[in-house]
Amino acid sequence: MRLRSFHWDVPDARGGVLLVHGFGDHTGRYHDVARVLGARGYSVLAYDQRGHGASEGPRGHADRFDLYLADLDRAWAETARRLSGPCFLYAHSFGGLVAMSWLQTRSSRPAAVVLSAPWLGTALRVPGWKLLAAKLLLHALPALTIPSGPGQPELLTRDQSRMAAYRDDPLVHRLISAGFHAEVGRAQEAARAAALPPGLPVLLLVPGDDGLVDAEATLRWARRWGSGVEVQLREGGRHELHNDLDREAALTGVADWLDARQAVEPVGKGRVSSPCPRAGARPGRDESGHGRSG
Repeated sequence: MRLRSFHWDVPDARGGVLLVHGFGDHTGRYHDVARVLGARGYSVLAYDQRGHGASEGPRGHADRFDLYLADLDRAWAETARRLSGPCFLYAHSFGGLVAMSWLQTRSSRPAAVVLSAPWLGTALRVPGWKLLAAKLLLHALPALTIPSGPGQPELLTRDQSRMAAYRDDPLVHRLISAGFHAEVGRAQEAARAAALPPGLPVLLLVPGDDGLVDAEATLRWARRWGSGVEVQLREGGRHELHNDLDREAALTGVADWLDARQAVEPVGKGRVSSPCPRAGARPGRDESGHGRSG
């Protein structure tokens, strides 16, 4: 499986961030994250998850959820190889679920983690016929994809220009299979039932007006397992805070939080991945590098 990778490098970087995008999404829609973090001195590495963007794989389906964790293993190893300073993880929505599952089952440890609207539950009402179809297809044709629903960019952002860009984006997909739906449901249940590694600094970004992800499920998890978790509730914010009207304020808050974590070292079992070893770094630049990692 070949995955498209992106690298926003800055000269004399003070740290590095691995970015993991959401479902049906792709990394090209996260330029503002890289821009704001780059202005603070953080290099950013990212990749299109399998079945997304310009990466290989069927749209809307994967045989096992663990495949996304294996891809994150590869991406984290690449982050440690290419970026210098403390290494952080920034993950949004479905990427947040992948990151949580990865942290709960792997020994690698970022210096700190930002979880933006992690997909621990669904707020958008799923029609009954789709739920019935998913049950039937799960046994007969688990890899068959059906439309996940009409594009509703107004659930993602209040910015009209970003809504239009989303509608016209050829790399966005709106497909889902019964097999993927079932795998995600099991992953959500497991993630909600466990804490993240002790001593790991975590920033939880919760949009106040999220019509896609169940914000209350996220807050319940934080109340139960939130030792070391800092919650920032963005009143009125839509699902994609990095594309919303007040994205500058939201992303500046993330950069401030990462700055404060520079001297914090994770505690607990497992390998601590801070600082990242510097190897094979490329010259600093502030546009994306569109590479492919095999």
